[in-house]
Amino acid sequence: MVGRQCSHAGAGRYLAVPVRHRKALAGTGLRIGDGLTLSGGHGTSREYPVRPLFGVGALIIDRERIILVKRGKQPARGEWSIPGGLVKTGEPIKTAVTREVLEETGLEVEPQSLVELVERIFPDGTGRIRYHYVIADYLCRVVGGSLNAGSDAREAVWVARSDLHRYSLAPITADVISKAFVESERFGRCE
Repeated sequence: MVGRQCSHAGAGRYLAVPVRHRKALAGTGLRIGDGLTLSGGHGTSREYPVRPLFGVGALIIDRERIILVKRGKQPARGEWSIPGGLVKTGEPIKTAVTREVLEETGLEVEPQSLVELVERIFPDGTGRIRYHYVIADYLCRVVGGSLNAGSDAREAVWVARSDLHRYSLAPITADVISKAFVESERFGRCE
């Protein structure tokens, strides 16, 4: 598989697929293969799953600012990240992005492009896999609504690019945000 793995203490392992490989993930942005579940429906546990769970993230950028949410649920409860969540069975990926953003931030967005595909694996203290997510992170633009934390987000805020260092982001989150700012320049939103 094309990509790279990285990790840091307490945050699990990640697989990142570079933007330049977007053509390999054409259409909805991904190909779901054996062992990867489009999940979030009935009968699927997020904790100690039998398969990786498939999720989405939204990189919502406007004029050198990005929206961050403070997580209200595990994993990563209390940490700052980008809005997102699991794809429901039968739900198109971009529809999941718009639904999750609306639920967590009160904003209506339009997904623009896939920035990166990441994998987050969180083992427990015994080495068993407690959480395992494969996440498609999309650059998005706001088309309506007003920013207000909801669903499983404790807070939702616009953060200036120059202030991101104050939010103790996981390294993989900071990395994908940096890539999203570069990608957003193609769409003229970082002027």
